[in-house]
Amino acid sequence: WLKRVATQSLTKAPESQAGRAVARRSGTLRNRTGLLMMSANVVNTLQQVTGLSVAALRVPARHLAGALVEVVRHPRSTADAVNALSPWMQQRSDTVARDVDQTIERLLTNPNLAQRTEQAGMRYGYALQQAAQNVIDRAVWLGAYRQAEKAGADGAQAVRDADSAVRMTQSSFAPEDSAGVEHAAAFTRLFLMFYSYFSGQANLLATEVQNAKKQPARLALVYLLGFAVPAVLADVIAKGLRGGLDDEDGDELAAKLLQVFFVSQARYALAGVPVAGQAGNAMLGQFTPEGFDNRIGASPAYSA
Repeated sequence: WLKRVATQSLTKAPESQAGRAVARRSGTLRNRTGLLMMSANVVNTLQQVTGLSVAALRVPARHLAGALVEVVRHPRSTADAVNALSPWMQQRSDTVARDVDQTIERLLTNPNLAQRTEQAGMRYGYALQQAAQNVIDRAVWLGAYRQAEKAGADGAQAVRDADSAVRMTQSSFAPEDSAGVEHAAAFTRLFLMFYSYFSGQANLLATEVQNAKKQPARLALVYLLGFAVPAVLADVIAKGLRGGLDDEDGDELAAKLLQVFFVSQARYALAGVPVAGQAGNAMLGQFTPEGFDNRIGASPAYSA
């Protein structure tokens, strides 16, 4: 863990020339596949709204709703206020860190035109998702900050509580916040694309369930807000925008929604299991009308 923090990398350094060659190609494949899937991905952008449901486990709904209204009405002023209080939030929401990384890479590698074009794609390819996530993050942060202040926390503690609420409910892709299984060779990491988010959600749910022992009402709320709503809503958004919920004969919609309710939650649970969860999702794919999910694609890069 200390090595990950110091190097700010989840990829284990290869020890041989052959290993370095494999690592370079694996990293390139992973980056390009991610860009291919996420650039201008409106479906995934709209799915960011499910983060509000998860955030309600840590931030009271009244604070969360009030903060969201303020962020939507005054996006620039709230962004400036949040960034001024929290350097962590500024780094999370801005491109400063990415700019520094790319500047260092340019100095070390002197990239050609094609490589510079790819770097630009890496910077702007996730623009839609970043913009949507910034709105959710700031609403969660502001709501948590106000909750902490109301509970009597001083300024510094309120900032720490708010940072924690965002990191725990919206996940963090920083090396120090990632699961140990993600610290692996570049080739192995091809099979862990997008795992960080689901790993973070699984850890949050495990913590909330542990804290809610012998409290049936709280357990039901954890299941609803932290699991059922994100899983089902994300699937409804995806299928709805792709025409998967079209009702041709008047009787299909109810059956499709029922299938979405159960299958989406099963897939969501399996997504939290590294690598092996994909095998389970492939088995579920045998019972869905789509054909693309019937085989084991350990990650998007594997299929590519």
